Amino acid sequence: FAEGRDDTLVVITSDHGNANPGLLSGSSVNSKFESILKFKHSNNWILSELDAQSTIERIRDRVEYATGHGITADEAQALKSAIAGEYKTLYRPMQNAPEVLGAILTNYVNVSFVGDNHTSDFVELTMVGAGSENMPAFIKNTDLHYFMLETAGVTVESK
Repeated sequence: FAEGRDDTLVVITSDHGNANPGLLSGSSVNSKFESILKFKHSNNWILSELDAQSTIERIRDRVEYATGHGITADEAQALKSAIAGEYKTLYRPMQNAPEVLGAILTNYVNVSFVGDNHTSDFVELTMVGAGSENMPAFIKNTDLHYFMLETAGVTVESK
């Protein structure tokens, strides 16, 4: 619809950051990070067929099949405890199975997340069409609404 029109602005963005991922330094950081390219399945896939009755060997096999990384028996036990709701840490959001699996895989891929919730990180923002040339390099999430209204020619009374 918008292609070739001079009266349409398309905005693509997110309303917030999420999880705050970071690439960690350390030994073999590049090759560890690049190992993600060989993953066959997601963490959700790994967890989808595991439950509190899953054996340590089953957990290890499933993680290795999906990621190419063989986790230790202790790591598999921590994941098993999280799946059963028995894994406890001081930081409560990091007790769930997805977070525990993510923390385990951090050791193998050098990517870490500070949580599993909304963050104030910068998010991607792109615009095409009428008024997109006025898009600033950075804009606060709380100001984006007003920028879009002004670009669309809608009168804004206050910010």
